[in-house]
Amino acid sequence: MKTDEIFEMAQAAGIRVAAVMDTTDHRNVYIHELQRFAQLIAQAEREACARMCDQVARNADNPTALACVNTIRAAIGGVY
Repeated sequence: MKTDEIFEMAQAAGIRVAAVMDTTDHRNVYIHELQRFAQLIAQAEREACARMCDQVARNADNPTALACVNTIRAAIGGVY
């Protein structure tokens, strides 16, 4: 996800995104923090999708679903 997309979503959610470091206002969130947060959310969503595909693969002996599991998990950096 691009930085400007993360910034726009944060604004839509009412999150204060500071343009410069301001250590006097602890309510500020900085773009690097939002980027990491977005990355963690994306990883969690991908893992949830992989678990669902894994369930289908196991219950239906479905090689296509198993291929999806492997592809999704490769995108999040590992096979579980």
